[in-house]
Amino acid sequence: MRRCAICRTTRANGPREQDVNGVYFLAPDGRLTRVVADLRQPNGLVGTADGKVLYVTGPDQGKTFAYDIQPDGGLTNARLFCATGSDGNTLDEHGNVFVTGKGVGVFNKTGVLVEKIAVPEGWTVNVCFGGQETTTLFITASKGFYAVKMKVKGATGQ
Repeated sequence: MRRCAICRTTRANGPREQDVNGVYFLAPDGRLTRVVADLRQPNGLVGTADGKVLYVTGPDQGKTFAYDIQPDGGLTNARLFCATGSDGNTLDEHGNVFVTGKGVGVFNKTGVLVEKIAVPEGWTVNVCFGGQETTTLFITASKGFYAVKMKVKGATGQ
């Protein structure tokens, strides 16, 4: 699970390698570049299979943003994707974005909520597709782990 007291303690008490929590691109030549610096706690990063769009959540802000990925690894055209923050995200084969929180919200490519998957817990933490056909949605929550058989496959290349 993503929530970790040790990580938060280390971040608060130990030395920081970077001056902000951000999203970074590590180039093949080893050059590290900050590509997002305006989110307090960027999380839930997932990119489309074609490598063109990166989704990043600001769970403390309750929002998910989309960015266009440039050939050099930079990000442009930052835009609000949906007004839901998340710890973990994943994509299906149609480009729908699965966002954790109170259950799992499924948003189409334009950021419209098209489905809500109820989970019998107060909070879901992470989500991914797996299984032999990549048609099982695995969900981690506050206290449990769930597997949901889906009619769609997870996106490839994540």
